[in-house]
Amino acid sequence: MMAAGIAQSGPGSGSIAVAGSSVRRFIVGIGEFAVSNDRESQIVTHALGSCVAICLWDPVAGVGGLIHILLPDSLINPPRALQQPAAFADTGIPLLFRTAYAYGVAKERCVVRLVGGERASGSDLGPLL
Repeated sequence: MMAAGIAQSGPGSGSIAVAGSSVRRFIVGIGEFAVSNDRESQIVTHALGSCVAICLWDPVAGVGGLIHILLPDSLINPPRALQQPAAFADTGIPLLFRTAYAYGVAKERCVVRLVGGERASGSDLGPLL
């Protein structure tokens, strides 16, 4: 199990202190991910639009993670997938979970949520159930 801290990827990776509190907020940009076992921290992302975010939480281990996925398949752009695997679902999701497991997450306790995926404006995909 990892020492207290955060694993975070991407050129925009960083954290900010929340005014008047001990909370640190880690901001995950497009094609980035973060995993933390610091119960006093928050992991957030902004402006998903047509992107998808996958959030995970293990309440026993106190580990949370988030990935901001841009595209489904890394075959679209293999060089970018090597540099920024979190941008793609097929390379980013395994990376998120491997990192979370290293922080002590157990699959059977893990709560996972998927959010986002707004239909791109101007596209006619027909009625969605």
